[in-house]
Amino acid sequence: MTKNQNLVETLMGLVVLAVAGFFVSMAYQKTTAGGGDGYPLKAIFTAVDGLKVGSDVRIGGIKVGVVTHMEIQPETHVPTITFRVQEGITIPVDSKAKITSSGLLGDKYLDVTRGGQQDIFKSGDTLYDTQAPVNLEALIGKAIFNDEKK
Repeated sequence: MTKNQNLVETLMGLVVLAVAGFFVSMAYQKTTAGGGDGYPLKAIFTAVDGLKVGSDVRIGGIKVGVVTHMEIQPETHVPTITFRVQEGITIPVDSKAKITSSGLLGDKYLDVTRGGQQDIFKSGDTLYDTQAPVNLEALIGKAIFNDEKK
């Protein structure tokens, strides 16, 4: 190998590393790891099956935020999620939240149905009007075992 070939290979390697670094940086900024813009809200559920940190928060099918934290309250043993909503998106205080999925086997996400009141949630407020996800396995089991009794 000549000295010129080594130089070209080294430069090409640096270009590949720079492009890879750019993509890693973009991915970091687009995920919850980058912190993201917006304001945090909480929601109280009876169950959060299938939802996870990083799941979408959608209004009318459009992503407006992301789930950032999930915990169980020590006193009440009730699941609480924290999610971040984009700046400029307001959510009225009579809004509802439910955990649903994209299709039959799709990922779970938090679907917010906007209410009609003028008062809006502020950073850190808690949404209590929620609906837990439908447990598909339980419904199938119920259908199978009820069918056998006939």
